[in-house]
Amino acid sequence: MRINHYPLNFSREELIRSVVAKNRNIDNSPKSNLVEANLNKLAWTLQTIRDQISAKTGVERPIHVSSGYRSQKLNAIVTGNPASVSRHMVGLAADITVDGWPPFQTTEFIRDNIPSLKFHKIINEFGSWVHISIPMENELPSKKFITATRMGGNTLWVSGVKDYDGI
Repeated sequence: MRINHYPLNFSREELIRSVVAKNRNIDNSPKSNLVEANLNKLAWTLQTIRDQISAKTGVERPIHVSSGYRSQKLNAIVTGNPASVSRHMVGLAADITVDGWPPFQTTEFIRDNIPSLKFHKIINEFGSWVHISIPMENELPSKKFITATRMGGNTLWVSGVKDYDGI
C-alpha cells in the first residue's frame, strides 16, 4: 500500500470534502493515522476502478466522490441517527458516480470486469449513486453486491446487481 501517496485521479481533500460539513461549520478532518491510511487505500481502490473502466471501454470516465470520510458528528447529521456506525467514519467507504453511467451500469461493470477487486460491499443506492466499502485491515473481502430501493417509506435491501427500475 502507498501511504501518503495518492493516485493521479483522487486526492485526500476529495475524500474528506463535505458540503454538509462546510455549511454547518463542522471540521471533517480525520484525527487518526489509521483513518488516513484507510483513505489512501480507498483512493487506490477507486483508481483501480477508473483505470479498468478506461482500459476495457477505451473511454476516460471520471469518478466523482459525493461522500467519503465522515466524522462522527457529520455521520450523525447525514444519516439522521447519532448511533449510526458506518465505514465512512473510518475512511473505508465512498459514495460515487461515474461520468455518463447510471449506478446499475457501474455495479454491473465492476462485477463483470474486475473480479480481483477487494471490496466489502458495492451498493447501487436508490439508482442515484454507488456506495463502495473496502475491507478493514486483516479482514477478508466479503464482495457483496446489493441494490437499495425505497418502498413505502422504507429502504429495501436486495442482494445482487439489479437495475433500480427493475426491482
